[in-house]
Amino acid sequence: MELDTILLCHLTVSFVAAMTIMVGAWSAARLLRPGKQGGEGEEDASVDPSVAAAAKRRRKMRKKKKKGKGNLPNPQVESENPNSPPPRSLLHLGVIMDGNRRFGRSKYADAGGNEESLANTSIPTGYLRGHYDGGMKLVDFISWCIKLRKLSPSPCLSHLTVYAFSSENYSRPPSELKALHNVFMSFCGTLISKANDWCLRVQLFSSDGLKKMPKEVAEAFVELVEATKNNTGMVLNVCVGYGGRDEILNGVKGVVEDFKSKVVDFEDVLKMDDEGFGEYLSGGSKTPLALKHLNLPPAAKPPPLDVVLRTSGEQRISNFLIWQCAYSEFFFLEKTWPEVEEKDLRRVKDDFERRVRRFGK
Repeated sequence: MELDTILLCHLTVSFVAAMTIMVGAWSAARLLRPGKQGGEGEEDASVDPSVAAAAKRRRKMRKKKKKGKGNLPNPQVESENPNSPPPRSLLHLGVIMDGNRRFGRSKYADAGGNEESLANTSIPTGYLRGHYDGGMKLVDFISWCIKLRKLSPSPCLSHLTVYAFSSENYSRPPSELKALHNVFMSFCGTLISKANDWCLRVQLFSSDGLKKMPKEVAEAFVELVEATKNNTGMVLNVCVGYGGRDEILNGVKGVVEDFKSKVVDFEDVLKMDDEGFGEYLSGGSKTPLALKHLNLPPAAKPPPLDVVLRTSGEQRISNFLIWQCAYSEFFFLEKTWPEVEEKDLRRVKDDFERRVRRFGK
């Protein structure tokens, strides 16, 4: 019996010793364990209060990064550097409304009829109906911007610039151009009835002065601009008959014209910076040469272009505001333009306001 008691005591001591060694090994491993997000160790908080604080900061940063997942691709998220400039509100949004034809082909391809007949109605049928749906989507999109502008506690969406028709689009088939002209007139008619209620001011950005547009289409745009020129709410800049390269060339020609007219002298030209040259571009204080014959009211200079949003999955600028988008943030949606929803606009705004813009500094 005494032998059994002695053996039991030895086993108990051995068990306690083994457990002590295991606990010690586990504690040491925990102290040396690498963090989940990088190679830093996450030390036991009981060892040192400063270690606990550092571990807490790391956990907080991981949660912040995880929270950003699921947003639009390629965000430059808020920097960990406390000296980084603060995010700013989204004031000027540019939109390349792409994918109307693809949407039309996927939804209305079986409508029948030849292209010429499809283009000769105020609301095109067949795949050309995608252009009409895109025009009406723009009316909806404007209303979402105005709603978001009202709900925002800080200044938001003072300017919206949309790419309605590029200088290269003139090369499209005559039947499609006819459909687009009808859509433009329908859009102008619809918007002119809503713009004053929204206090929306419409401006025209055109590098060719609508010289290639049918007279009735050009007049519809001019009427829309004139009818809203005294409104003081959000500004809608419609780029139609517009090309970014042509806009810059027109700006250079404008400087030459002012030099010839002795509005500026040689020294003024030599000292001209990018802001001074910007006065000769769309939205500058000087009337672009291409628009002089339209007698439009002077365009208000927009703030810097914060965001360029392009739909339909394409990732290129396509000659859109190439001077103004030097430091813009870019967002690309896989959806075609007619498929865009209000929540997409909100996601762009939220993602933009999480970004920290350094402008090369």
